[in-house]
Amino acid sequence: MGRAAAIGLAGALACMPAQAQSADESAGQRLTRILLTSDAPAELDDAARKLSALGSEAIEPMLQALVVDATERSVAQRGAALGVLRERGGEVERGVVALAQRGLAADATARALNLIAEVPTQRGLSSLVAVASTAQPDCIEEDSGDSCITSTLRRAMGRLLLNQPDSVRNLDAAMRDCPREFVSSLLEALADTPATQNLLALTDLLRVRAWDRVFLLDQIARGTHALPSPFDDCVRDAVRSELGDLDASVVREAAVCAGWLEDDDAVPALIERLADSSAGVRTNSLWALRHITGRPFAGDQIAWQRWHDAQSEWWSSQAPDLLADLGSDKAPERMAAINELMRHDFPRHELARQLAQALPAYDSAVLRLGCSALAALHSNAAAPSLRDLLSIADPHVADLVKATLDGLGTGTSRARSPAAAASESVLGSPAGRGLPRTGPRH
Repeated sequence: MGRAAAIGLAGALACMPAQAQSADESAGQRLTRILLTSDAPAELDDAARKLSALGSEAIEPMLQALVVDATERSVAQRGAALGVLRERGGEVERGVVALAQRGLAADATARALNLIAEVPTQRGLSSLVAVASTAQPDCIEEDSGDSCITSTLRRAMGRLLLNQPDSVRNLDAAMRDCPREFVSSLLEALADTPATQNLLALTDLLRVRAWDRVFLLDQIARGTHALPSPFDDCVRDAVRSELGDLDASVVREAAVCAGWLEDDDAVPALIERLADSSAGVRTNSLWALRHITGRPFAGDQIAWQRWHDAQSEWWSSQAPDLLADLGSDKAPERMAAINELMRHDFPRHELARQLAQALPAYDSAVLRLGCSALAALHSNAAAPSLRDLLSIADPHVADLVKATLDGLGTGTSRARSPAAAASESVLGSPAGRGLPRTGPRH
């Protein structure tokens, strides 16, 4: 071939489309390149459809592009790629783990973790642990900032738990495989992702003492902050049992946790701990008592015991008759009963539940007062009965019932009864409610 002809051929090749120049590309590589470089919606959709049809053959080139290649992708390009990968979630996870085990740079490891969180499966926690375990030691330490694998792992676990809540079922396997340096990230992600099943998972670990109990109690307390009360009996029972431990550090944390759980049944044990030899136990027990009951008493064990005895006596001997009187066929008896019930707020959740059950839908005056009392108690224990009332209450009162139900919200910001609200100014911090997430520390 002459020189002029060669120059002409080189020019022609340079002008050819990119797809035609890459003769050695596989179909998966070519379609992945189109998907991750095109800005044309029709071309994106066509490439995504063809990649889906390729099945397993498309996974490796897509993972290579999304994990190893650091090129920025547009939202549309990344969304289209994730749509293809989510169709084959299990294969994608195994592919990412295999890629990480062959060795990845720190930034690529972070991208691998994020990809698993965005293509979630039930085994996602184990896959995240497997990928993080391949990271170089100098990329793991927290003091390397937000770019460190530990921080990235915690965030990825949180996103995974949000995207695939059932992935918490894989917790036992993930814990077995998890290096110690990553366990805290795993448990913190559970605590920071609001879901009752995550709180139960932390509780199960506490019961079998699978990790440091002080840390687990701290995470359970954190896990309550974005969830409605009352909390599951299993959680409250497990935390309450730790109040009888011989280790003061465990009891200190258990007292704070019982306070955040608003566990009325923990009050007797907390009162007993007011006489503990540990100042930290006494302080945290007092904070928990004030948080649960709204009462401003000081750390006088006798005063607390007298108050609790009086409340228990009222609840067992008078409350049943008053609740029954709400169903009386005599209006004065119903009105007297609701007026007396409104003067009490302990035990808060059980009182709210039984009061909501007993409210007469046909007596609008009593129903109005009852809704006022339930709004003050601010317990989601009343929600099921309030929903039932919506369908049968007088239309003029139904709006009030709905407003009361809406006002319960998530139940995380407790409104106090008039008597307890009057004491709020006395509670203050550090023994009152305006506390850091984990309560007082000593």
